[in-house]
Amino acid sequence: MKLISALQRICSTAGLTSHPFRRERAARVSAMSALEEQRAEWLGSHFWNRLDRLDGRHQRVQSEREAVRRNLERDTPREADELRCAWRRYCEVIAELEQTTAEFEAFRTFTE
Repeated sequence: MKLISALQRICSTAGLTSHPFRRERAARVSAMSALEEQRAEWLGSHFWNRLDRLDGRHQRVQSEREAVRRNLERDTPREADELRCAWRRYCEVIAELEQTTAEFEAFRTFTE
């Protein structure tokens, strides 16, 4: 968790806060899903299909996030330092890209 916090401080991109998805929560989440018989007909099948896809996607992302978090905690100090350097370089490139895009936009509006 220290590595994640350190990486978020390095880059200006705001970090997302999220609680780990634990198995005990999974039972509550699946219990909240509406059974076919309980679904309100007036919402229509399009709504329920979209909700089901979103729910499945959400669960996959939560699971992936948890796996990535566990992998980050297993990194050695050297690997963590390499990752930190790569993240810093990524942030630098993004900042440079934003700056050149703004300059292009200013140039485009100036020439119109």
